[in-house]
Amino acid sequence: MPMPFRFPPPLPDAFMRAFSLTPERIALVPKVNDMIRRRTRYGTREETVTSKKAWRISWYNGSADWDMQYGARKHGEVVVLDANQVLVKDVDGRDLRAILRWLEPLPLYAASFEAKTRDFFDPMRWLDAAAKSVRKSKSYAS
Repeated sequence: MPMPFRFPPPLPDAFMRAFSLTPERIALVPKVNDMIRRRTRYGTREETVTSKKAWRISWYNGSADWDMQYGARKHGEVVVLDANQVLVKDVDGRDLRAILRWLEPLPLYAASFEAKTRDFFDPMRWLDAAAKSVRKSKSYAS
């Protein structure tokens, strides 16, 4: 009987070590991507820091990547964010920095001049599905 096809295939251990990925970090990617997908409007907005671990990440069209700005240190602090920024709460800074390269681009990027003038390819589109498979089966981490 043939083995059922599983998509995506498990990530090789060498790949995970090279990029400091753990199953826990991979599982953070869909959580942060959900926050990113909500950024579909231009303009500033205010968010309140509700946890001790809160980090501002910013999307840069020129380099087409995310960068971590700083940690919001005060609980209850009101942070003003621009359209290209996301406040990520309840995530360790080292974990967030490790997954920045695997996050989806900002939805507003699709309408930018930079996106239209370059071929944009996201090789890790399937990482959300990989995180789901990690949660279902712990054999992935062994």
